[in-house]
Amino acid sequence: MIDDHCLRQEADKIRAELKHLDQLEDVLDEARSEFEHELRRAGDALVRAGGRSWGVENRIKELKGNIARNRKDLDENEKRRQELEARLKNIEQKLS
Repeated sequence: MIDDHCLRQEADKIRAELKHLDQLEDVLDEARSEFEHELRRAGDALVRAGGRSWGVENRIKELKGNIARNRKDLDENEKRRQELEARLKNIEQKLS
């Protein structure tokens, strides 16, 4: 009985963490969209400047770095999600 109670608590914790990961993914997706939008605008500004603008070029490099980090965070988020879903499935099998 105690084991079932502990398993249910662990399952609840995992579900809460999965919900948090969903929220984090939404934030990361929104940030990525904003970075990509700003990158397009910076590219347009660079074209208007005739391809020579250190400030715009630096901003483009910064945005590309932000996008790369964002992708890495999303990948890590997905790995964590898969781990948690596997644990949750295991717990649910034990409870049934």
